[in-house]
Amino acid sequence: MAKLNCVTVLAPAKLNLALDVVGLLPNGYHNLDMTMQAITLYERVVLRRSQNLSLTLPGSPVAANDSNTAIKAALAFFHYTGLLAGVEITIYKNVPVRAGMAGGSADAAGVLVGLNVLYGAKLSMSELCALGAKIGADVPFALMGGTCRVQGVGDVMKALPPCPDCWFTVVMPDYGVSTPEAFAAYDKVGSSTHPDCEAQEKAIRAEAPIPTPFATCSCVKPFAFRTSSMVRFIFSPPNVCCLNFTVCELHGLIITLQTVNVKRKILFL
Repeated sequence: MAKLNCVTVLAPAKLNLALDVVGLLPNGYHNLDMTMQAITLYERVVLRRSQNLSLTLPGSPVAANDSNTAIKAALAFFHYTGLLAGVEITIYKNVPVRAGMAGGSADAAGVLVGLNVLYGAKLSMSELCALGAKIGADVPFALMGGTCRVQGVGDVMKALPPCPDCWFTVVMPDYGVSTPEAFAAYDKVGSSTHPDCEAQEKAIRAEAPIPTPFATCSCVKPFAFRTSSMVRFIFSPPNVCCLNFTVCELHGLIITLQTVNVKRKILFL
């Protein structure tokens, strides 16, 4: 293959079809049980070869500094591979910020996958996930995509069959909520609401429709709504038309490889 100078990755957001806190781990983090689903709401991550490391976020209020997950991912990749190189990163953000949809994790995953292709590093998915886990809890799932049962702090993943065809209506106000704040509120009083992730997994494996209570259930969500507002979603028909709503299908990660004469798309499910 000819030398690549630019790679574009469409990194999907995710929805938590269910989220439960099942305990605390020895390190103080919450032990979670979740069902995650990648959707067709993408961050567009463009990577160009460079001698320096830079990040641009056109039109986004997110800070393009060293604390950004995209920069962390690039530094982790170059440190692990030992490559003496850089990259010019441009991310066109479409995922709502502070919405629990893992936009920042998608950015990190896009950078890791894109750099792996751009520089021909040939890292395995296991290696990429190990790097991603050091950046953020949702990054390994952002790399995997599809439908997964996710436990622990996001580091224990079990791929499930594709979720039955459905659409989600995502409603996001003009403000978000901090994940640490939501969990801190949960820690004070707990919750009587707990989704049945095991039943949900069985429904997915049986290719049965997922009951709406499963799909909207999170033991943390009530506290999130008290402090601000997280993304809410309901099942909707494909022809739904709602002002200020984003309608998403189920999907995976798409990467576009660009050289002078080569442009092709690869779908990772």
